[in-house]
Amino acid sequence: MQYVAMLRQKYVAHLLGSSIVGRLPNGMAPIAIAIHLRQQQAGYAVAGLFTAIYALSTAAGSPLLGRLVDRFGQPIVMLISAAGSAIGFFAAAFLPVDDYLLLGASVVLAGALTPPLEACLRSLWADILPKEQLEAGYALDSSTQQVIFISGPLLVAGGIAVAPSEYVVLATGLFGLIGVVVFCLAPPAWRWRPVHAERHWLGPLRSPLLTVVLVCNCGVGAAMGAFSILAVAYSEHVSLPTMNGVLLSANAVGAMIGGIVYGARVWKSRDSKRLLVLLGTLAALYLPLMLTPGAIAMTVLAFIGGLFLAPALTCSYVLVGRICPPGTVTEAFAWLVTIFLVGNAAGAATAGAAVSSLPINLSFGAMALFALIGFAIYVVGLRLIGPESSSTPTESEQSTAR
Repeated sequence: MQYVAMLRQKYVAHLLGSSIVGRLPNGMAPIAIAIHLRQQQAGYAVAGLFTAIYALSTAAGSPLLGRLVDRFGQPIVMLISAAGSAIGFFAAAFLPVDDYLLLGASVVLAGALTPPLEACLRSLWADILPKEQLEAGYALDSSTQQVIFISGPLLVAGGIAVAPSEYVVLATGLFGLIGVVVFCLAPPAWRWRPVHAERHWLGPLRSPLLTVVLVCNCGVGAAMGAFSILAVAYSEHVSLPTMNGVLLSANAVGAMIGGIVYGARVWKSRDSKRLLVLLGTLAALYLPLMLTPGAIAMTVLAFIGGLFLAPALTCSYVLVGRICPPGTVTEAFAWLVTIFLVGNAAGAATAGAAVSSLPINLSFGAMALFALIGFAIYVVGLRLIGPESSSTPTESEQSTAR
């Protein structure tokens, strides 16, 4: 099997495993911060505010850190940012919750300096995997990412059960720091060198097709953000308090399985055309959720809806890595993370408004609508720009040639 052969490649398991540990704060921090503030008698509005500040800080810091990696290399940027983020978590854990200014600064520090592990790992795949296994690497990456969002909340829940909430917040930062240290011990990370190329203030965003890919993934992120709210609303609709977790887990498992199956095949079709099919199918599979059937059927629909999520993300990674201008690969992948997070926040906010004013079945239409908008943007962009937008060798191509 292709994955067995890939995992036998030197350093693959090391880099993938350490990146999962280092990215656990992505799944832990929003919940850990909210629970900690609530246990310190802060209101829901305050907890929501600081959770949003953390998410926005993470989104804002990612492209900047990616650009620094493209200029100075991975270890120095990753280690400094991981240490800074851990300090931010430490401060957020032990500062008085009524000192909003200092608490806000610590949360911004923890979020903005989140190490760009996702982007760094994806920029390394072309160096450590044969070209025919590259898409399988991205697929395994996007599939195992679901582990973060399943295990992260469970780690927080388990930690809260045995320790004060401030130690859970502190542990969140320590997971990130430990993961980065182990990641940077791998020779490919400290041997990786940025491609020296002409710099532009727009960085990777000067590629029209790459910008289209980013914007359409904002629609995918918005669909996921909407689902996190809609799952809670459905849980209340059927009077089953645990159904929101069941639906989110079913969707994540579907994404994991879909990504693994997708990556097990070596695709011959062009990635830009393949993404068109994947985005369209993803949007179509969200439409049946508007039926809002009983709990078991809804769980099945959530699972099916997730099947094309990881493949669409995987194909996006391949396309971004191929078309990004030379010297911008890490920043390009970081922008993909940021755009997804921005879409996620917008989708959650929109779904919340929809649930407040529309029936539950029509509210689920927001999820499908966001995915359809992303698909439509990609269709129009591909038609206007064409499947290729750069005639110069990309950084991934140069890495593969080395």
